[in-house]
Amino acid sequence: MFQSACSKVVTSTLSKCTGLPVYVLTVSNSSSSNNVERDYIPSTSEDEIEILYNFLSHLQTAVIPSLHPGLPLPNALCTGATLSTYQRTRIESITTRLNWTSISPMWRQSPFTLYKSIIATFPSTIVCKVATIGMSEKHVGKELGDLNSTLHALNEKFGVSVVGEGGEFETLVLDGPAFVNGRAKLTGGEKVVEDGAGAFILVPGMVGFGVGVGGGGLDVEVEDKTVFVDCDSFSVAVPHTSHSNSDSNATTMYVKKFQIRSKSTRCGLVQFSDIRSSTNNSSPTSQISDILAILKYNLLQQNLSPLDAISCVLHLPNSTTSAFSEVNKIYSNFFGTVYPGSRVCIALASPKMSLSVTLLRNSGSSLREIVAGSHRDPPLRVTLDVSSISSWAPVCIGPYSQASVVRGGFNVVSGMIGLRGGDMELENGFEAQLRRCWTSLASVLDALDGGCLEDSLGAVVYVAEEAMKGDGVGVGRVREICGECVGNNGGILPGLAEGKLCLNNVPETETEIETGGYEDFETWVEIEGIDAVNEELKRLGNENNDQESSPFHLPITVLVVPELPKMALVEVELAGGVANARASKILGGVKESSQEFVNNDNGAIKVLDGGWDLGYNSTIQGSMLKTKAKINAKTKTRIRLLEKCMCAVWGTTTTVEEGEGDVTFEELETCLLKIFGAMANSVKNEAMMNSSESCLSVRLWHKFDEEGVVKDAAQRTLGRVSGLEEAALSIAKVEQFEVGSENILFESVGVFVDTIQTQTEVFIQNR
Repeated sequence: MFQSACSKVVTSTLSKCTGLPVYVLTVSNSSSSNNVERDYIPSTSEDEIEILYNFLSHLQTAVIPSLHPGLPLPNALCTGATLSTYQRTRIESITTRLNWTSISPMWRQSPFTLYKSIIATFPSTIVCKVATIGMSEKHVGKELGDLNSTLHALNEKFGVSVVGEGGEFETLVLDGPAFVNGRAKLTGGEKVVEDGAGAFILVPGMVGFGVGVGGGGLDVEVEDKTVFVDCDSFSVAVPHTSHSNSDSNATTMYVKKFQIRSKSTRCGLVQFSDIRSSTNNSSPTSQISDILAILKYNLLQQNLSPLDAISCVLHLPNSTTSAFSEVNKIYSNFFGTVYPGSRVCIALASPKMSLSVTLLRNSGSSLREIVAGSHRDPPLRVTLDVSSISSWAPVCIGPYSQASVVRGGFNVVSGMIGLRGGDMELENGFEAQLRRCWTSLASVLDALDGGCLEDSLGAVVYVAEEAMKGDGVGVGRVREICGECVGNNGGILPGLAEGKLCLNNVPETETEIETGGYEDFETWVEIEGIDAVNEELKRLGNENNDQESSPFHLPITVLVVPELPKMALVEVELAGGVANARASKILGGVKESSQEFVNNDNGAIKVLDGGWDLGYNSTIQGSMLKTKAKINAKTKTRIRLLEKCMCAVWGTTTTVEEGEGDVTFEELETCLLKIFGAMANSVKNEAMMNSSESCLSVRLWHKFDEEGVVKDAAQRTLGRVSGLEEAALSIAKVEQFEVGSENILFESVGVFVDTIQTQTEVFIQNR
């Protein structure tokens, strides 16, 4: 993984140029990585990654305190990887064990924008090694900026990275902003040699140090603070890092025998919804512990593991957000921190915490087989878990991953708040945070085989009550802003980071949408201001997205909730999943349709006898719901569908007529029967899903104070609707729905998953 070309120049001049101590460890030529899989498991002490880990650990604990006692100890490792998951996971393995921060400022930046930034900031950057088609010894020693036309031509013809990310070439920086004392110079005797494997390498002769333009003054005395560390002066020990089931400590937690409903599908997905504590203890830690103990019992009953979890939705009572760190500890102890699933976390106006979990049977062990080098292709699940700080997208602020690819067919993505990736701070204001949410989600999808927002099945936008205070600027424009962001894919051009799109083939305005022509998004905002940036994004969105007719106008549910993580003003969840880019291409893309059902029109709803057995005698029949609107209502549904894979049915129930009145329990059941029936009919009318086998889960949001009444009615009713009777159900109370929609009674979404047929590389046969 490490390169040694021109290392003599680095070791002899870097300290003089920067004025900083430089610590050097010489290793043998035989040092290499014993683990060549994408993900990394610490192995033997001779592994080059473990040598680096132990070297850095020794620097922190012994070398620096001894030789430079006044120098701050290192706590971060900065690397220049732009695309290589292989490199990133190895560096993150080191920083995780050292409890350092991994910083990758160039991660997933456009290679074309990055190339321009490099030659502008470091003009004295020369090529010191070439190993690709179209490059030979004549290119070695030249400045990178002089190879502009050559590199772009090779990119267009052969896909060569213009920044050498694939190892096509290596570079040496002779001068830069950090070189405060002077610059390095090659003063004669250089030669180019071939290594026998087709690569040409620069071998420096005399190396000098100079000041001024061109480094002409070579007689300046500058202290050399280079320290050569003896490899034998410190012991090498590889700490044990488990990648087996023990990376979840669920086995040490107690089990609570409490049966809960679940839904299993033929493709291996299992859904547990709306798990709530069975105790009266209001302590957040007691509630989450009780919930996980109940979940553990039910997992054991179905031979499932917490490591099989691909996504979780955690609803916190509003008063528990201050104890979130303690809740997180218990949560991570149960689900583990190695390859965790995605997560959405919000505070709701409910006195009890609840947890909904989606699992993929055997996917936990399958993930670990990938790391061990023995796995099926494509695997059951692949996890995207980037912990390096970069401008690409925020790192996860809890025990979860950015996303997972499930059975090669669809992606499950964590909820996103408006954090900037570069400094992990929230954007200023509601609109800026909302736009950042969409940009970050688009960046994550782009990292999953070039996915984009148009492949989503829909979204839930959670708006914090705090955003409603004052003049509420931007809150009333939620759908308008979301339409703009989805229309221009959050300003991200899919595939550009991988260099799949050549600059010559893409209009300049499109290649630089994400940064406005600047080196990064933050600089764009700093130079032109957030208002100007938003206007430009809006302009681009209007050019590319007709909100009335565009297929990219997603079904969106807007909910007002008490609080969000880190006191964010908005969070966006791509609920229902996102079609994987390869699956979408093979299966003809995500399709959409809409229907409308009026409650006094029975339609063709098939009503079953009985319904769910709640496990207790409901005493709320005859109860009354207080409402300012009569229950007579209509439900509109929208379907987003990827054939032979999955679909989401979005339902909005609104009142038909205004008026004061109480609603009986029986009237509520009748209304809910039509809501769920509309969802079932929508899927049936599309004729692409298989009966009740397909419905994985139903989520229902309401704003009634009588939460228990709604819950009982919804549970009893769902079990009577043919096609939904076996689905897992979660119910949540929100403060209100979107601004200006006081007549909304319910919002809902049903997720349907087909058997996921085997096609080319994308789908896997049923197990």
